[in-house]
Amino acid sequence: MHLIIGSILSDPIHRTVFVGRTDLITSFLNAFNFFLIGLRDVATLFFFKVPLHILYTLLLALSLFSNEKKIKLLFFFIISILILQSIVGSYLINIFFIGIFNIFEGFNFTRIDRVLPLAFTLLFIFKLNNKNLKGLLYFVSIISILSIQFQTPLPQIVKYILQKNMQVDKFDETKNKILENNYISGFKIILKESTFPLEFFILMGHDYIKNPKIGKKIHLERIKFEKHFEKLKTIEVKKALYQKFAEIGIGRTAIIYAKK
Repeated sequence: MHLIIGSILSDPIHRTVFVGRTDLITSFLNAFNFFLIGLRDVATLFFFKVPLHILYTLLLALSLFSNEKKIKLLFFFIISILILQSIVGSYLINIFFIGIFNIFEGFNFTRIDRVLPLAFTLLFIFKLNNKNLKGLLYFVSIISILSIQFQTPLPQIVKYILQKNMQVDKFDETKNKILENNYISGFKIILKESTFPLEFFILMGHDYIKNPKIGKKIHLERIKFEKHFEKLKTIEVKKALYQKFAEIGIGRTAIIYAKK
């Protein structure tokens, strides 16, 4: 059921979009989200990442009680990166981007977490020396690998099958019903938002698809647009605007908040 619904709702895969900074608490939760997967991650295909989140959490928990110096160092390195990521992903970092440093406002510094897979890999290798844990770690890691590999092809295969066996209008109707009603009879949608519709730039004659060279300029223009709301302290206006975008069905990314 999750796979079918996720296949209907999912969009074509593209590179990660930097959607702006948040308050410190939200940024902290985003950085440590593998501890909170059951509470925060309600995306339609989140279950593919569950084994990997369990493996990360297991490795950190085991490292916390380890007496080996190299494992302790890796543990504190990972925690330090996550804390630093939560800081650079929040509005707090903006106090450093003044004057000549204003140019750095458009950079996505939260990508410092790209080093974490390497750190967790080293942690995994060191923990394999423990014979009592080797079997468990191998089992969870194999399940994680298979689950992540299935995340891309399975939804696309199911989506293809559904589209081939359903009329286009029926497919769209099913998609809309899922978005408007309770999610799998367990989740109720309470808020829908979207991110800035970059297609606006195409309508203004700046086709970043045909001319990739202007892609960075478009990205910075979008950030400048969102920064004005922060400087004028009108964040609520921006939220209302993006909610209206979602309401009429436009925007680069759909964001849905739901609860049990």
